[in-house]
Amino acid sequence: MKKHLLFVLIITALILIVFVTNANEKKLNFEVLFDGMITFDESLGFFPPNEIIVFTSKEGWEDFGNKYLPNHYKKILHYISYIDKKIDFSNEYVIYYSNGVSPKSFFDGSSHINNIILKNNELDLEYSRDRGSIILNELGIKHPYIFIGKLNKEDIPIDLINIYKEDKDYVPYD
Repeated sequence: MKKHLLFVLIITALILIVFVTNANEKKLNFEVLFDGMITFDESLGFFPPNEIIVFTSKEGWEDFGNKYLPNHYKKILHYISYIDKKIDFSNEYVIYYSNGVSPKSFFDGSSHINNIILKNNELDLEYSRDRGSIILNELGIKHPYIFIGKLNKEDIPIDLINIYKEDKDYVPYD
């Protein structure tokens, strides 16, 4: 009888641990604004940042775009308006991600973003490469993958780790 009770207690504890761990994780709704590859301009001297960054203001988004995507930012905005999408920073935030393939790599690849996960005040992505594209690069021209989406402002905690900071250096490669 004691063994049976101990077994039931252990199983209950394990179920609670799994439930509490998964309760700390939330899949967020998102809308894709841009999901593609850009041509890297070596004259810039740096590669687009390879991390997940969330923009809470138009000014921060513009600052980042002009600093880190100078030859593409306005074209990306034009594409977003072309597909009739709008960003309302009073209700929405912008999320940016790049795959960060090294400039020395002989290939570039894209991913398919399946889910955006909020866990422990940080965003992470679930993605699959089987729905992406690969470019083999014998000429040394780089094509980093860029994902830009929008999230509901109400889903994002104030102390999110991925929030854009103007004073941070986001350049991953020199």
